[in-house]
Formats: sequence, C-alpha cells, structure tokens
Amino acid sequence: MKRLPDAIFQSFATAASKASGPPRHAPLASDFAEWLRANRDRFPVRVLASRKLGKDGREYRLAGVPTLRIWVGPSSLEIAVMFRRQFVDFIANFDVHLARNPKGGWYCSECKNRRGTTRKDRLSFLSIHSFEPLLDWCRGHVRTDAMLVVQGKPPSSTAARVVPRKKLPSIEARLFRPFFIEPLFQKPRGAL
Repeated sequence: MKRLPDAIFQSFATAASKASGPPRHAPLASDFAEWLRANRDRFPVRVLASRKLGKDGREYRLAGVPTLRIWVGPSSLEIAVMFRRQFVDFIANFDVHLARNPKGGWYCSECKNRRGTTRKDRLSFLSIHSFEPLLDWCRGHVRTDAMLVVQGKPPSSTAARVVPRKKLPSIEARLFRPFFIEPLFQKPRGAL
C-alpha cells in the first residue's frame, strides 16, 4: 500500500499527464534539481532532497521545518504541509504547463498572459515562472517568527497556512475549531 503523500502526489501526477499528454522533455524535477544546485544558498534554510515521488517526482525537505515539503512533479511545484506525519494541505502552488511556440520559445500554456513570459532557454523560463516565485515564497514565509496554523482535524478536511507570530491574535478569533497552532521551526530531538 502506498503511503498517503505518495498516493496524493501520484493522483495529481496522473491527472496532469493525462491532461497534457506524454511529456516531450525532461521532467520538471530534473530542471528543479539543476536550478537548486545553483541557487541553494539563496534559500533561508537548507533545502534537502528527501525521496522520489512517483515516476518523475521528487520531495524536498526544509532543514528545521519538518511540516513543510516541496513537491515537484511532471508539471507541479507545490509547498505541501505535513502535520503529525499526515498530509493536510497545499499552501503554495507554482505549477507550470510547459509548451513551445512555433519559434521555439518556452511558455506556460495555462497562463492567461503569454506575452513577456516566453523564453528561448527552458531553464530560464522555468526560473522566472516557477522557481524564483518559490524562492520568494520561502523567503517571505520560512522565518523564525512564523507559526503553522492548521484548521480541522487530520485526516479529515483540513486547511493550513503560515503566519507571522504577531498576527496570531487577530487570526485566532476567526479560526473554526478544531485548530492547531505551532511554531514553524522545530528544535531537533535532543536539543536543549
């Protein structure tokens, strides 16, 4: 039996491959791995390769942040939340549906405005469209003062978000029960 994250990831990957047909290029996970090698030091924490997801996917962990994962699939790049070892929500999505125009430029077939987002170099396009926005999200949300808020009780219907600690008082009154709040960063086991 597949572990829950694998089953969820595989269902998204299968739907994406059926919708767009067989990929005519290297999987997005390979492009992300190449980009990450050159940009790893720009992230607020170390990004660690964790495991394969399905045939063409990969999971990455963020050092010190056990609840967030970066999931990369054939056309998906998402931040997944794992709470108490269960998948609860995707909180950021940087998907791309790669296509080529007649002049050989790369673009996302799902984006409304294709002007200005076409690039001759595939990795350059992916960097602008998905990888740099992921980096920006991490820089804005993966901070020592960040708190993870999970509404609902896993494994039933849940929603999650990352918020600065100072915004908690204004948010708590609007949360439906049950809800859980914990620091985004966790101390390693055995740490003082």
